[in-house]
Amino acid sequence: MMQTESIEMIEVTRLVPHPLSLQIYGEPRNTANFKQLVESIRIHGVFEPLIVTTKLVILSGHRRAIAAMEAGIKHVPIRKVKKLNELAQIELITTLNHHRNRLPSEMVREALAIEKLEQSTKKKLISQNRTHKEDEILAVRVGFNSRRTFEQAKKIVLSNDQSLIELMDQRTITTAYRKLHKKEGFSTYSSIIKPSDNWNFSPVQYPRIDKSETHGYIPGDIYANCFWYFVKPNDLVVDPMAGSGMAKHVYEHRHEWMGTNSYDFRLMLFDLTPQTEDIKQHDLLEGFPVDQADYIFIDLPYLGMANRTYSNKKQDIANMSEDSYLKAITRIAEVCANAQKGSKLCTVISPNHTDHKTQKIVNIVEYIRESWRSVGYKLYIETYSSRRIQSYQSATMAKLNNIAKKRRLPLTDMTVIMTFERIYS
Repeated sequence: MMQTESIEMIEVTRLVPHPLSLQIYGEPRNTANFKQLVESIRIHGVFEPLIVTTKLVILSGHRRAIAAMEAGIKHVPIRKVKKLNELAQIELITTLNHHRNRLPSEMVREALAIEKLEQSTKKKLISQNRTHKEDEILAVRVGFNSRRTFEQAKKIVLSNDQSLIELMDQRTITTAYRKLHKKEGFSTYSSIIKPSDNWNFSPVQYPRIDKSETHGYIPGDIYANCFWYFVKPNDLVVDPMAGSGMAKHVYEHRHEWMGTNSYDFRLMLFDLTPQTEDIKQHDLLEGFPVDQADYIFIDLPYLGMANRTYSNKKQDIANMSEDSYLKAITRIAEVCANAQKGSKLCTVISPNHTDHKTQKIVNIVEYIRESWRSVGYKLYIETYSSRRIQSYQSATMAKLNNIAKKRRLPLTDMTVIMTFERIYS
């Protein structure tokens, strides 16, 4: 507020609502006492200046702006705030609205925006687990009387059940929270989580997020199941071949597959060729990116299937020959072992490979098993997920199917999800 210009009058129709304000506080016309605000402005005008950016984006005063238009007031007083980046704007929006008698759902959305702001400004790990003290401070900051009440309200908002959110806002948090557990048909565990080792998904809940068809991908549902079965609260989870960042996408939607059992863990993403700003650049063949990891998730580029689709780099294992690829697997097993000590889990995903040019089957899965065993892991569990390549009824697929039958070399359709446990260091 130190960097503000003097008050000026401006046409209210020139002002632009900030999308975050609409997301947190909703449509102004639907808020409490809006009609009274319109009538007051019709009689007295707008006394308190609206706070806006130099581009006339409203940071404080959305309700007054809409009420002025409803009242037929053409000009309103504004005060411009200079040199605010997007993160500072978010901080200002939440701070300037604390004078209002806000609904619990609005207070939760404020807290979620503040959490995101803090992660960005402090460059914390993605979705880093907060301490109870930090959560307590945040709860009080947005207006809750305790951390427990805040956590209950947060679960209600993250359920995306509008009837429960309205019940919370109109009655009490406790009433809505109890109904969250007792609601008929409410499932504690999402159907995304598979009770067996056959992890086939139809339909896929978390499909491709990078909009690219130039390379393969695994459904985000596999991440959800691995996180559910192999990750504990507060664990440090590392995805050193993060691709398009599906791990983060699935983590941010964890309330959809964790249900009321939702919890936080720490997540770090790396890749040789990062595709998003959330992924840090790192060559896994040079060593593991952190000293210790509770859980490692590796979706290997499949041999012979993704050549030069991620990069043209020689050290990119997607571009390697069979011999170099197998040596890279051995090296990756070693660096994972260096980052895990005692009973830690590491998941590696891969199919076998059928090379129809050389008419050779390469048993990648068995090579991975042996590589991880040789550096101090034991096989914890194997699960399976179909790549569904036989379901594509294109002319090319039909041709490949006929070649496979003729040469008596079946196509590789099954992805094996191998999870290893570190047994000694």
